[in-house]
Amino acid sequence: MGVRDRGRGPVPLLADPRKVVPETVLGDSTGTLVVDGYTAYHSSTGELRRTRGGCWCHARRGLYDARNSDKPFVDALLSDIGILFDVEEEARDEGIVGTPAHLRLRTARSAPVIQRLFATLQTYSVAAEDERSGLVKAVRYILNQQAPLQLFLKNAAVPIHNNDAERALRVVALLRKNALFAGSDEGAQSFARLLSLLATCQIHDVNPEQWLADVLIAVSVPGITATDLLPWNWKQTRGKNYRPLFDTT
Repeated sequence: MGVRDRGRGPVPLLADPRKVVPETVLGDSTGTLVVDGYTAYHSSTGELRRTRGGCWCHARRGLYDARNSDKPFVDALLSDIGILFDVEEEARDEGIVGTPAHLRLRTARSAPVIQRLFATLQTYSVAAEDERSGLVKAVRYILNQQAPLQLFLKNAAVPIHNNDAERALRVVALLRKNALFAGSDEGAQSFARLLSLLATCQIHDVNPEQWLADVLIAVSVPGITATDLLPWNWKQTRGKNYRPLFDTT
């Protein structure tokens, strides 16, 4: 396939550069990908690929930025979205995040809010007159993300936002100048993998320094697999009995 360029023969169509990184990093892996509505993720999610979860922080941001268009209406929407975050905070306080109890809490408290919220947005969208207004665009962005934004109601392990990943990316931005001197493309790839692992430790409340110190030793222990040393598994096994080899205080 290609397009003809003024008689000089077919010119190959280039792949969408926005899709290259998600497709390269995710490959054929499965699971759940919690992201905003960016179209570059379309080819990495869907049937036989990763299930797409939505981010309520991105959804909220568009409404907040357009709140001056109709402040009472938007404030009511923001209040409803705030309830979703209150439910998540309650789950964290009770120590039930990711458990069946967390899902029951979402079903009882978040699901009715979601139903009311989408009904209100649908009514507003149908009656909207100014297609170009920021508020209309924000409302329709959310409506277009209905399935991803409701995935957390079916799976307690799915967060309602991707703020943890966004915060982790800020570290990369801060280190950008240092990363220029990784030494080689391979060195930069190793650097990126290490940052990803350390960010994963932080998400799962694992001390990155302790985890790395133990993993560097544990990788050579017979019978221990890479899966055993993933931060969330390490925390439940070796992490519980971790003792540093050397006192660094």
